[in-house]
Amino acid sequence: MMYPLMLHHGGLDGAHSGLAPARDVARMNRLVLPFSQGTDADAPLAGRCADVPVDTFAATDCNSRYFQQVAATECPARLDYLMIRDVARHVRVAASELVYTESLDFGAAGSFELSDHFGMSATLHRSAPRNSRRHPRARRSAWP
Repeated sequence: MMYPLMLHHGGLDGAHSGLAPARDVARMNRLVLPFSQGTDADAPLAGRCADVPVDTFAATDCNSRYFQQVAATECPARLDYLMIRDVARHVRVAASELVYTESLDFGAAGSFELSDHFGMSATLHRSAPRNSRRHPRARRSAWP
């Protein structure tokens, strides 16, 4: 509920959907529901992790740490958002992706993800304001 309120009333944009429309609904429609059947509690998404692309949802049972906590009690979700408020429209999203999606080997402690949900990363480019050129008679600063 908070995400749409932030977008609407805060004048914010989500960086992850800055390159293309959000794919949450299309991704959820590809999954076989419901998630709460007995087999899901035994294995992440009942072995359907290949059906959940690692480009949309930060939290899924396919993340071993998340699975240990919620094991088939919640649908995949986007948990973290990078928000941009760019009234003058000078910022462009160049790239956005989920990061730290792979399990890492921690030796005797085991192999697991860094967190119970994946991280977000975005590359932003800022353009110069249109009226940023100096006026011909503007004084130059003495500083280099």
